[in-house]
Amino acid sequence: MLLLTLLLIPPEKFSVQITGEDSDGEVDEWVQRLASTEVEEVRIELIEKYLELGRTQEFAENEVDNFLNDRERSEKFLDMRRIAKEAEIVLNVISKYWAAFSAAYPQAGFGDFLKQFFNL
Repeated sequence: MLLLTLLLIPPEKFSVQITGEDSDGEVDEWVQRLASTEVEEVRIELIEKYLELGRTQEFAENEVDNFLNDRERSEKFLDMRRIAKEAEIVLNVISKYWAAFSAAYPQAGFGDFLKQFFNL
């Protein structure tokens, strides 16, 4: 229900305030990034966390929108989040290969797997 409520908030409600002396290309890139589904996903997650802490919907939306509109802070957060997701994907792939390898070669150890996986 909460997720549905957050998705029904009109996009016009979010104002993008960009300050600084960036070139037009950098500003356009930042505006496009703020309009991305990744940022919408982060926005919903952050608002849900505020609501879990007992804050009001309005307070949560204002805080999250202010954070996301602050390019310096939110850009670092989004980059760290993206790196964490990529690392999680890599670990999942390695664990699946390990499971398949250990099923195919039950006597082989992790060193044998690493040699096979990284072609050492």
